[in-house]
Amino acid sequence: MKTEYKYIHFKKESTLTGDRWLVKNNKSNFTLGDITFYEPWGQYVFQSNPNCVFNNECLRNIAQFLTEINEDKNKS
Repeated sequence: MKTEYKYIHFKKESTLTGDRWLVKNNKSNFTLGDITFYEPWGQYVFQSNPNCVFNNECLRNIAQFLTEINEDKNKS
């Protein structure tokens, strides 16, 4: 699974409630948001931190990453 992209990267953290992925800026390492499993929808979702902005490439990368981890979750 690809976790490094041109402007952002994803860092996995394990918590008591499950896996959490931090979405971080490559240049500053600032956390832009996180990806967690949302039980009502039965899938991983992205939640942005306040005042963060994204261009189309970043959004496409986040969507691609979500697709991959949700497909992996459905296989297990």
